[in-house]
Amino acid sequence: MTRENSSSITLIIMITILLQVVFVFADTKDAPHRAVTAFAKSYFQLDPRMGTLVCNKLAGDEEDNPIAAYLREADRQARERGFEPSFLKKTLYDIHTETLQADAQKATVHISAEMKRGINPVFAYVGKIFFLGNTFHLDRTVDVVFEGGKWKVCSGFFDIADLG
Repeated sequence: MTRENSSSITLIIMITILLQVVFVFADTKDAPHRAVTAFAKSYFQLDPRMGTLVCNKLAGDEEDNPIAAYLREADRQARERGFEPSFLKKTLYDIHTETLQADAQKATVHISAEMKRGINPVFAYVGKIFFLGNTFHLDRTVDVVFEGGKWKVCSGFFDIADLG
């Protein structure tokens, strides 16, 4: 191999590494569709940490906010059926988002996905592979706002019918 060829190969490898670093940083940038996707995953997993992903208008008082009411209702419905609340968890697959409109402070995002019961993570994946269990469809239009340096969900969720 000549010195010229090895210099070319070295240059190509260095450019490739540089591009990978740029793409990684670009992929981690906060965006409205990422906020909606992260919130939807937490929401259907009944994760109380979803509270960090909602706007101030929804966060409100800790005992009197939609998140607390939603989680209480999930607990109530599951116990009425004789199950733990984890029975109502769903795992999202084939998530597609589209930003319908956006400016610097607010955006409207459409999200669609398929969901399966996710009592535990393995069950949801096995169910998807072997076509076990019911598949639920998610199709929502969500409003997000830019608050505190992050995009946060402000509407489109907290429907008790989501627990079914």
